[in-house]
Order: sequence, then structure tokens, then C-alpha cells
Amino acid sequence: MRRNAHSPARISPTRTITDPDTGRVYPVPSGGADDTPGEGEGRLAELAGRIDSEHEPLTDDELAELEALAVEAFDEADNEADPDLDAMEELHAVIARTRQVAAEREAEADERRQRAAELRQGIHVEDEPAEGDEPTGEADGDEPTGEADDEVDTSGVPDDASGITEAEREPAAAVASAPARPRPTLAAANRRRRANSDPAPRRSNLTVVTAGDVPGRSAGSPLSSLREVGEAFAAKADAVRKHGAMRGQRFGVASFQVEYPEDRRLGANGQVNDERIEAVVASAQAQSIDAIVAAGGLCAPVDVAYDLEGISVESRPIRDSLPRFGADRGGIRFIEPPTLADLSDSVGLWTEANDGAAEPDPATKAVQVVTCGNEVEVLINAVTRRLQVGNFSRRTFPEQFSRFWQLSGAAHSRLAENTLWDAMVGASTAVTFAQQLGAARDILTVVDTAVAAYRSRHRMSDTAVLRLVAPSWVLNMMRTDVAKQLPGDASISRTDAEIRAWFSDRGVAVTFSPDAGQEFGAQSAGALAAFPSTVELLLHHEGAFTFLDGGVLDFGMEIRDSTLNATNDVEAFMETFENVAFRGIESLHITATVTASGETAGLEVASAT
Repeated sequence: MRRNAHSPARISPTRTITDPDTGRVYPVPSGGADDTPGEGEGRLAELAGRIDSEHEPLTDDELAELEALAVEAFDEADNEADPDLDAMEELHAVIARTRQVAAEREAEADERRQRAAELRQGIHVEDEPAEGDEPTGEADGDEPTGEADDEVDTSGVPDDASGITEAEREPAAAVASAPARPRPTLAAANRRRRANSDPAPRRSNLTVVTAGDVPGRSAGSPLSSLREVGEAFAAKADAVRKHGAMRGQRFGVASFQVEYPEDRRLGANGQVNDERIEAVVASAQAQSIDAIVAAGGLCAPVDVAYDLEGISVESRPIRDSLPRFGADRGGIRFIEPPTLADLSDSVGLWTEANDGAAEPDPATKAVQVVTCGNEVEVLINAVTRRLQVGNFSRRTFPEQFSRFWQLSGAAHSRLAENTLWDAMVGASTAVTFAQQLGAARDILTVVDTAVAAYRSRHRMSDTAVLRLVAPSWVLNMMRTDVAKQLPGDASISRTDAEIRAWFSDRGVAVTFSPDAGQEFGAQSAGALAAFPSTVELLLHHEGAFTFLDGGVLDFGMEIRDSTLNATNDVEAFMETFENVAFRGIESLHITATVTASGETAGLEVASAT
């Protein structure tokens, strides 16, 4: 997209930021020679570069300033005639991350306030009479005590004909005589302790958090008020209206999370579990026999939990990393582009001596004849999704059908992503790499070597970004590898953002996919499944592959016809029409042998000697 005159300038990136809504990684502007920190884009770049900084984190005021600057720059890039999509995507990532950090800080503040309230209980205790205690004032005809007869409040009675009360005449004295907050006494504390000796129902810590795929909010971010819940509903409703929805389909907006007190949680430690259960039982046994008998048992049938758990997602990172074009006619045809090597005959050297020679060699200047290229045709495929269920089950247990439909969406995404991966592998040049050190260093060595050769071979700009596609577990493998290094290098923990930065420092944008044809298999009893011994990677320039979108055919979740009616069944069906076309110059399919051993070059040299 051509940048218009009103779009904010793009600066060479040195760091990256991850959009919490999409998971995509974008460069953070680092400022340029013409940028003045504290003004305009320079200030935006400065604040955005510190959003995840551990050494110089943003203050709350700076976080609000960053959001305002990013929103202003986003609106500036959103030119109706010629919007700057690259800048809008980068600024969207900055805005989304800023709001996520603000929400996390607010949640932490709520937790601190709640803990302070819990600690405050039992400290400021009102000294109220308990049952059986003697009252301190007049009651049932008791005579007043001490100087009570002399202490009559006359502050509200005028002391002369002027109508001005003593309190109005001497306000300071009236304020000073206001009753102070009662201080807790030992007797009051004992009464409170007795009152709390019987086990009372514990209130759980209930929080409302955002469900996945709500625009403008990351999954799991807290919703601190009903207004924020309403805003999340409105944002989700707008997204559903824009993209369409099936009749009867449900969308998650928010969920409730209950956090029980520490002494009411059961975990993997059997001894701790026994101690906590025994403590509750002992507290119940300390009650009177009448109380235990009155408690009784369970006489009514217990509740049935109809909800079915689900953890799979329908994300499509490979598809979303590709430029998308409509293929309403079922596919596209195009001419293969030439490469730099194909144009070697179009250039030559013609010297002065050759120009003056009677028989010059070469006799003529080099020339390349332009010929018609090869025509390529790519057609779309249909990736289907279909379920059938009996009418009895559909009507009486809708939660089960809904869970099956959602899970089939994850299965559909896996098949569709792996189909794209296979097509991209088929259009790439296969290369290999033998294991040398630990996985982290070997994978970075692979990337460095391949990127250097790629840029040199095609005479690319040093600042041009290349795209790497890898399975998601590569992050875990590289983190495990550096954790196994010798102690003392502070490498025991590396965040995903730090590992992604290793690639962005090399001018590579990474798409991590939960699929890529390299999924872990089922875990059986016995040894824990280990990381694969090989990893497959795809490296290509941006725009080398194009996603062909043929649309969606969606019949909904209530499909009925005479055949289904005859068997008392109902179906749900949808399918996507899609494929990927290679229109680029070169793509590499790299198969590297790797192991998360923590081995470094120093260890290898030491072991060799």
C-alpha cells in the first residue's frame, strides 16, 4: 500500500510488540534522526519502546499518554482515500498492548485493596455489647451512673433570647467535643473471637474476565465493572454483525472465575490435602452434638453439571500471516516472475579497447530477449465441517452438541492450516541442517545462515523483513535449551517476547503455528513425550505466498430434510473455500536436526580437548 502524505513515518525497528488480540508481532518504532523525544512520533516511539521494560516501566500517566498518542497516530493513518494499513496494524498492536497493561495494573490494584480490607478486619472492632454483657447506659429503670446527671447536652438550646446556640458561638469547642472512634477493648476482641469460633460459610473471590476473541481486549483480562461488561458485549456484537453468524450460534463474551481461600484448595500434594480436610473436619467436630445432628446429610439429588470443558481454539496464524485475495471464480492464473539469476544475459561490460577494435570481442553488447513466462493456475479447495446428532439429544442436551461443534471448529482449523502448510512446502526448495550445539543456538544459526544467503542471492535490502513459519513448540524448545546451560548466565527464564526478539533482531518476522504438520501425538502412560529431534521451518520474503479466499458456505446448525427427519436427526454444516498460491521469488523448506541439550560452543571445545 502506498503511504500517503498524512501517514506517520515508519522507522527502522529495533524491538517488537505482540498484539494481544491477534498474536501477531509488529516492530516498535525506535525513533529517527528527525524525531525529537518528547514530541510527536518521537515521544510515541519512546513510550512504546518502554511498554514492556523491566528497568524503566511506564508510569500510569505515561501509559495514558501513550494510548492517546497511539490513537491519534492511528486516526491519522486511517486516511479514507488511502489508509496506511501497515502503520494501522502496528499502532493497533501498541494500543491493544497498552490497554492490556492498564487492565493488568488495575487488577493488581484491586487485589491489593481486597487484601488490605481482609487484613483490616479484626483490627478496628466496634465495642458493642454482646449477649449477656452489662449495658453501659440507662436501662430498665437503672439509676444513672457517675456525673451523668450533670452532663446534659445543651448545644442545641439557645442560651439567650438571641437564638444563637452555644455550638454556633464556639464551633471549635463543638468539633472538639465530637465523639471519637471507639477503640477496641480486650472484652470486645474476646466477644468477636467467640462469635467467629463457629465455622461460617466462606465467600469465594469471584471475578469476571474477558472470554477469547473480544475486540479490543485480550482473553482473560479482568472486567472490573458492569460498564466494562456492557462495553465488551457491545464490541462483540459489532464484530458478529460485521462477520456474520449462524442462527442459534453462541459467542463467549465473559466468564466468571471463582478463587477459593488457600485452606479450601486441594492440589497434587496428598499430605497437604489431608491436613486441610482434617482441619475442616476438626472444626465441625468441635461443634455441639445438636449442631451436628441438625446439619444432617444430603437428602435431595445433587445438581448435574451439563457444561463440557474445552481448551482447543480455532486460530489460523498461517492464513492470517499471508496477504489475502478473493477467489470468487474458483482460483487464479498468473505468470511466474523472473529471478535475478534469470537476467544475467541482460547486462555486460563494453570497454574502450573493445569499442575501438576492428573485430571487437564480444562483437555486440549483451542483450536479453524477453519471452513469455510460464502460466500457473491455482484452484481453491473446500475444507468441510459437518456434524449429525439425534433430535432427542439436540433438544435435551444442547451443551453437548455446542461443545462438539466448537471442537470441530478447532479440527477444521488444523486441517485447513496443515493443507496450507503442505502446499507451501511443495512450492519451496528443500534444504537440511545438521545439529551442532543446543536447539536455541542451532535454530538461530539456521536462520542467520539462511537469511544471509537469501539476501545475498537476490540482492535484497538489508532492512527487508523475511518471514519464518515454525511450530509453536519451538519457543518451548529454545527456552528449555537455554535453561539447561551452565548456571551463572541468568538464562533459566526467557519469555516469549525475548525469544521473538532474537528473531526480529535478525530481520525476521516469525509466525508460530500450533500445527505446521508437526503436532505432538497423544500422551500415553509412561515416559513423557519429548521434543521432536527435527524441526521444519519455512523461510520466504513477505508476499511470496498469497491466500486465496473463496468464501464460506454455511448452512447453519439446524439442517433438516426428509432423509434426516426419517431418522429423527439434525445436522450442522459449513465449509471454507481456500488455497495458497506461490507467486514469489524463492521459499526455503528447512529441516534441521535439533536437541534441547543446553550445549554451547565452549562446552563442545572443552569436551573435545
